[in-house]
Amino acid sequence: MKTYLLIIVSLFLGMQLSDAQNSSMAKKADPIVWFGIDFTKAKFVRVAETGQQLKDVLIPINNLVPSEPGKYDVAKYFKKQKVVTSLDTEQKRNDAVNVSELTVADPITLTRDDIQQVVAAYAGASDGAETGLLFVAENLDKSTQKASMYVCFFDIKTGNLIHSVKVEGKARGFGLRNYWAGAVYQIMKSWKY
Repeated sequence: MKTYLLIIVSLFLGMQLSDAQNSSMAKKADPIVWFGIDFTKAKFVRVAETGQQLKDVLIPINNLVPSEPGKYDVAKYFKKQKVVTSLDTEQKRNDAVNVSELTVADPITLTRDDIQQVVAAYAGASDGAETGLLFVAENLDKSTQKASMYVCFFDIKTGNLIHSVKVEGKARGFGLRNYWAGAVYQIMKSWKY
């Protein structure tokens, strides 16, 4: 029994140490490439809009970082000296989202494998910086007025996750785009390693 307990404690401590090392790697990474928000696995929960209306909102949200850098200041919120923005891969992927699968009645839960699969699609998507930053959208839930997203740091060359954390942001703002962009802003603003 003692051996069994010792194994469980060792595994738990090993996982915590690994998470701490990965968090430290993400924190030290500078410069980074901001790849935007990937909506390919996202679900809009209990919304009145059609899948097409929602899809039409996805790309403009990603354009807020370069068009409103004072508010959506990735460098400031993630404490980086230099951030390069690269939205080409995100735009192609989000353009391919199937509108008939965007809306659901109940929230979903993405697995670590789901997150890794999304991040892997960005492997080699930028020259220069070694580390990418991507938000992987999970649920945008109208009933709770919250969006859940995974903040993911990853190795651009290999597409392997370095560190990911699930974060929620409160949706707010006038109009469909600004409402969900409010959640993105809250997620950025509240970021802590």
